[in-house]
Amino acid sequence: MIALYVSGVAAEVITEGVGIVRTAMIVSGKPREVADAILREMERGVTGLHGEGMYTHQARTVLFVVISRSEVARLKAIIHEVDSEAFVVIGQANEALGEGFRSLKE
Repeated sequence: MIALYVSGVAAEVITEGVGIVRTAMIVSGKPREVADAILREMERGVTGLHGEGMYTHQARTVLFVVISRSEVARLKAIIHEVDSEAFVVIGQANEALGEGFRSLKE
């Protein structure tokens, strides 16, 4: 099992690269509470973007957060604890530069 896991991680690093990170867009009825939980429990920055539900025409706050691959499960658990009705899209970015990730100077 350990060898299978290690080979899977190695294959992922080889195909995706070392700098690959995950991005999450979160639409929640409790954006402040979700953001506060992520800030407190994961010590990751969260950006609130102004959005509009195109069906309801209601203003919404869309949260954006960048995390490492290993933090995805924890992020999902935090969001579920705070707002189990939240809508979450998790994607991938080739590189993240700045605080908490690689330096912009490199």
